[in-house]
Amino acid sequence: MGREKDLSGLQNEAKVRLCPDCKNEEIEHRNGEFFCKKCGLVIDE
Repeated sequence: MGREKDLSGLQNEAKVRLCPDCKNEEIEHRNGEFFCKKCGLVIDE
């Protein structure tokens, strides 16, 4: 059971972030915020 818990943690980290507006995968983290490099939308986590 402990192993399943570890794997679920890895799945969350490997999650690809998508911009909800333009569906771009290029999300940048700067100054404590995630934002889309294409349209500039700040994404709340």
